[in-house]
Amino acid sequence: MRAAFEATLMLSLLLLGVYALLKSINHSRWLFLSTFSFAYVSYTYNITKLYASLLLLLTLFIYRRSLLKIPSKILIINGFLYLLFLSPLIYQTLNGTGQTRFQDINLLNTPGLTQKINIARGQIPTWAPFLQQIFHNKAVSVGYHFINNYFTALSPDYIFVKGEINNPRHSLPGFGLLFWWMAPLFFLGLYQVWKHQSHPFMQLLFLWLITAPLPSALTLGGGEHATRLFIMLPPLIIITAIGINNLFGLLRTPMFPFLFSYQPKLASKTWMPIIMSIMLILTGLVSLTYYLQNYYFHYSLNHYRFWQFGIKPALQFAFQNQDRYDHIIITTNFVHLPMLYYLFYSQYDPDLLHHQFSQLQQGIADDPSYQINKYIFTTYNSGDVTQPLNSLYIAVPEDYNPVWHVIGQLNSPDLTDDKPLLLYLSSE
Repeated sequence: MRAAFEATLMLSLLLLGVYALLKSINHSRWLFLSTFSFAYVSYTYNITKLYASLLLLLTLFIYRRSLLKIPSKILIINGFLYLLFLSPLIYQTLNGTGQTRFQDINLLNTPGLTQKINIARGQIPTWAPFLQQIFHNKAVSVGYHFINNYFTALSPDYIFVKGEINNPRHSLPGFGLLFWWMAPLFFLGLYQVWKHQSHPFMQLLFLWLITAPLPSALTLGGGEHATRLFIMLPPLIIITAIGINNLFGLLRTPMFPFLFSYQPKLASKTWMPIIMSIMLILTGLVSLTYYLQNYYFHYSLNHYRFWQFGIKPALQFAFQNQDRYDHIIITTNFVHLPMLYYLFYSQYDPDLLHHQFSQLQQGIADDPSYQINKYIFTTYNSGDVTQPLNSLYIAVPEDYNPVWHVIGQLNSPDLTDDKPLLLYLSSE
């Protein structure tokens, strides 16, 4: 089973939007493609609801003199189309239905936020109550976490060394967004960006880099969330490429001739450029090999739990034995929303599911997210004394209760882990 991250589609559309907008400076027919890309990228991933429009405004501002040469009729039509394409999203956002996900992950929903503030206020002496109000409130707390998230995302430690360590689903732990050896090349490129800051594309790269972490910084754990920070990759990679181009000066034409015209001076006729090129290639090959062996040989064994390994064979076991039981209970302590995995692996009829949800809205059916036919998605804790009779219960070991009979188990793929991953229990 392969993962499908909407962030990849998001980045493709975002890059296409910027590229087409820059091309439209000389060929106005590209403007519609840019308008379409910038509008529809907002539907792909939550952070682009904020960032796509921001990046569009930045690009328009930087290239305003060149873009204003496009006939006003074309600009007005594309502006209208952009708002038209975005109108459903704007409507959903204004009426609240489009904010559900952000409400779940924004910093105001930090677990225990109010409690932490009250504890901190209680530690302030009674003779200085004004300190409670000034330093211990939601605005200060959220502001602190926002700033911390922002600078964490831009820190060399995160970008080049460790990456996201809290959720191995998003990146390989111990590896940054870029390889560690790219750090000096990136900073050399960043120096060139600053040195040639009068060029519009250099301005765009710099502003893209420093604004990319803003949407993610507003969310819980956003300072190290690799998929929410996916939009940082284009400026990071291009600036690193500029550093390579400037360091070696081996290319007889600029690396990006259609974007800017400056060209580094060719290196002197010595062996140094060749030696440095060989060292760079060898370093890249060694680090890439190290990354790949971690990914293919260690990652799947060390972090399989983050990919819900076990839910597929567990459901297959349930399908094979479902006729023997009145109820099939899938624990919610193993995966979030196990109902989704049941629907996928059972190839459940979408029309039937829609019908069941329609009946739920009318108040004449059970919640399908809790129960579909004989399949129940819930958890019986170890202290529970009642359970449905003649049931099959697929549970984690922590859910085990002696009143259930163990009829099988699913083991970890890691042979060094002798603890069962899932238990097959029966209440016959």
